[in-house]
Amino acid sequence: MNDFYAISLELCKIQAIVSCLDDAITSAVTYTPSDAGDQAICLVDLLQEHLDKLVATAEHPGRGAA
Repeated sequence: MNDFYAISLELCKIQAIVSCLDDAITSAVTYTPSDAGDQAICLVDLLQEHLDKLVATAEHPGRGAA
């Protein structure tokens, strides 16, 4: 059950990051390219971090993500 909770939490985080990334990309294209571009880069890095945790949790059930 602990792995289910960890995976669910990571998926919620990823969903929120993707939503923010969508907003940043929209801003980069239409409003403030420089600031929104920097924000999008940070969000992509954060997204990758949480995807890595999700994969680690799925590959090693019972141990949790490092």
